[in-house]
Amino acid sequence: MEEIFFYEQMANIGNEVFRAINWRQKNQEHSRLALERVPELLDLTLVTSGSSRPRLKELAFLREAMADYLYFSTMVEGVNGHRK
Repeated sequence: MEEIFFYEQMANIGNEVFRAINWRQKNQEHSRLALERVPELLDLTLVTSGSSRPRLKELAFLREAMADYLYFSTMVEGVNGHRK
């Protein structure tokens, strides 16, 4: 298995976030699939980032913030039919 460097993992996560936001208005299914990949990629990055405590702390915070933003903004949009 090929090792992926930390910055490459973060770029992959950023790409999925971009896709989720970009596809939100165009295709809800594509957006949802990208949304599902974000926490998976963050979890994999957390597992493989070693013992760097500051890095682990920041990744965990990022995962929580992204989950709140992506889940709750989607939920509000779905309930109200538009974003606030």
